[in-house]
Amino acid sequence: MFNKLYEEIKKYIKKEYKFLVTLITLFLIFTIKLPFYIEMPGGIIDISKRIEIDNKNNLNGTLNFAYVSEMKSTIPTLLISKLNKNWDVLKKEEVLYNYTEEEMNFIDKLSMKEAISNAQYAAFKEANEEFKTKNEKIYVTNIFKEAKTDLKIKDQIIKIDDIEINKIEDVKK
Repeated sequence: MFNKLYEEIKKYIKKEYKFLVTLITLFLIFTIKLPFYIEMPGGIIDISKRIEIDNKNNLNGTLNFAYVSEMKSTIPTLLISKLNKNWDVLKKEEVLYNYTEEEMNFIDKLSMKEAISNAQYAAFKEANEEFKTKNEKIYVTNIFKEAKTDLKIKDQIIKIDDIEINKIEDVKK
C-alpha cells in the first residue's frame, strides 16, 4: 500500500514539478525576512472612549493617539517601499541598536506604557483632578558595554544594597 502511494506521489511530482518549484519559490520570496525594517504611517486612535470624564459637556473635539507602524521587510515589501515615499527603510542595526528583538520589544512596550501614563498624568493635572500612582516598577532597559554586572535587560530592580525599591525616588537616593 505504501509503495503504491509512494509511486503516485512520485508521478504527481514529476508531472507538476514546475508548479511546485514556482509555489515554493513564491513562498520563500514572501516569507524570508531581510535585515531591514520598514517604517510607515500608522494611524490615529480616538482614545476619548477609554477615558472617563465626569463633566463631558465642556468637551469639544476628540482626544487622539497617533502611532507609526513598523515591520520586518521581505522582498515584496522592500520593493513596495521603493515606490511609496511614505515608507522608510531602516537597517536592522538602526532599529535594534545592540539589543535583541525580544529586548527591543520589551523596551518598546515599556516605553508605550510610560507614554500612556505620562499622558494620563498630564490630562489629570490639566483638569485639576487628583492622580495617584498605583505601583511603580523599575526595570533595566540599558546596560553600558563597560559595565561589569550580572543584570540583564528586563530585570526588575527590587533592592539596591539591601534597600527595598518601591519608587524611582528610592533609586535616586
